[in-house]
Amino acid sequence: MRVAAVALGALVALSGCGPDPATVPQDVEGTVTLDKKNAPDGKVYFVSASGEPPVVTEVRDGAFTLKAKPGKYRVEVRMFRDRPDWPGEPHDKQINVVPARFSSESKLTTEVRADQPNTPAFALESR
Repeated sequence: MRVAAVALGALVALSGCGPDPATVPQDVEGTVTLDKKNAPDGKVYFVSASGEPPVVTEVRDGAFTLKAKPGKYRVEVRMFRDRPDWPGEPHDKQINVVPARFSSESKLTTEVRADQPNTPAFALESR
């Protein structure tokens, strides 16, 4: 009886009852350019419509890598720089130099898929 139970358990384990591919994070290797040059640094945010926390990663010399579950994402890009002092006015020490249309008000999108390579390219313009 024990042998049959072990054999049945092994058969179930080998029958492909693994994780659902739709829930397994996939590799994403993308690029970001700003005014046709590699973005020197920054951050990319993959914001899911499902309400899960965004997937965030660093941009280095125009490239980024991350892991994200398959699905559609709104993409935000941010690059912070020190802000010049303005006498008498309170302000943040750093500002995002990427226009709002690519960051806080971004309409950029991408889809992460389990059945093909994920290599999104985002070409941003500062004007």
